[in-house]
Amino acid sequence: MQNRVAYVYSYELERLGNIGTHPAGRSNRVHSLAKSLDLFDTSDEASDDKPDLSPEEKVVPSKATVVVPRLATDVDLRRYHSKEFVDFLLDSEQTEKRPTETDSENFSSDTGSEASEASTSHSYNSRPSKKRRVQQTPADRFGLKDVRRSDCPPFPEISDYARSVVGSTLTAAETLRKDDYDAVINWEGGRHHALRDRCSGFCYVQDVVLGMDYLRRHGQSKASLNRTDIATTSTRKPRIMYLDLDVHFGDAPAAAFKHPYRYSSPLTSSQKRQPKPQIMTVSVHHHSPGFFPSTIEADLTSPASPTPCTISIPLQRAASAPTYARIWRTCIEPLHTAFEPDYVVLLLGMDALAGDKLVDGAGNWSTQGEGGVAWCIERVLEWGCKMLILGGGGYHRANTARGWAIVTSTLLKRAIPEDVPPHDYWPEYSPSFQMHVEPTGAKDENTDASLGAIEQAIEMLASRITEIMAT
Repeated sequence: MQNRVAYVYSYELERLGNIGTHPAGRSNRVHSLAKSLDLFDTSDEASDDKPDLSPEEKVVPSKATVVVPRLATDVDLRRYHSKEFVDFLLDSEQTEKRPTETDSENFSSDTGSEASEASTSHSYNSRPSKKRRVQQTPADRFGLKDVRRSDCPPFPEISDYARSVVGSTLTAAETLRKDDYDAVINWEGGRHHALRDRCSGFCYVQDVVLGMDYLRRHGQSKASLNRTDIATTSTRKPRIMYLDLDVHFGDAPAAAFKHPYRYSSPLTSSQKRQPKPQIMTVSVHHHSPGFFPSTIEADLTSPASPTPCTISIPLQRAASAPTYARIWRTCIEPLHTAFEPDYVVLLLGMDALAGDKLVDGAGNWSTQGEGGVAWCIERVLEWGCKMLILGGGGYHRANTARGWAIVTSTLLKRAIPEDVPPHDYWPEYSPSFQMHVEPTGAKDENTDASLGAIEQAIEMLASRITEIMAT
């Protein structure tokens, strides 16, 4: 049966994505390739511009339905972000002014931040002198620093960009809830590093958390969606499985949805009466010393963790399709079975693909074959859950466009062509001009021993999750 797929898109969303998403111009490449493959149409495209088709080609296969996104409101943004951060981010006079060294020296901060307290300088003259605090500008405090000092520099239209990104993911979540679609795609979403009061990791605003929060509050369980008797309602709250396959650890969603209740093993009688977790976060990523985000939370989750529904699966360098296939079968599938989600929120950063130079060989994933991108999407489709698909990282623009076009095609159950079709950015796909991304010759450093340790931990966590969700 054909999947019902929606594609969140507008020319304005694409335009702002080109400005605010790193690398610049990526949005053009992503949507241009999707259009050239006829994966979706915008309503105002002229039909007479289409080339003459053969009789066989005139049978047009299914395409995604375009859903035009709304803009996020201040209230939307403040469900996760602090009021101070939102007010600053939406103040164009502040955010569009590029900070200078003089600003940092002259600004008088009254925040008393830990950073200011810790950053002191001493005078080594003969007479003792008072410690001098290094002050922060508001831009520094909220992570909007000059491009030389930050991965989140300010830029014109940043307030419009923030509203657009969050609004697009909320639109996707709202569309998914209506039950008109099985999957909703928003490649402009997936800003999984933005913190409550700070921009981080090329991410200015946290659409991922806000989208899942909407599904948590307004979504429906499978029992409610599939009921035949309208008088019958399900008392079970909707469950959301967040699966992050970006090469970087999904730090902000993991922190935001860490369940407030703690669980031991075995469960105590009082723990059995606690509210069940509605969201399970699973991040499969590269992790090594100094690799962003450098946090202990990116380590392998302990089988004894008091929050077993917050799961980190770290991989060694050059993880390839066979590694993803093994992890999928032995870790992802058991976690899905244990949690029994109603929705899957899938963050598909393409920086884990081979050839992404920004991450310097951390990933060596490919798009085809067992364990490849398309194969993983097919496994999620087998679960029968409603899917919200978001973008994320991806710093090789052509490969990112390839990967996301392949995901869109797979969701539509469309055949993936061998060659990239002619379009505006076709020269950037040289030298192969092929759709699929092949692995490099780099050695996959994920050994049987390292993967075995992960599998042992996940097996115990899945068993604990089964017990928690069954009580």
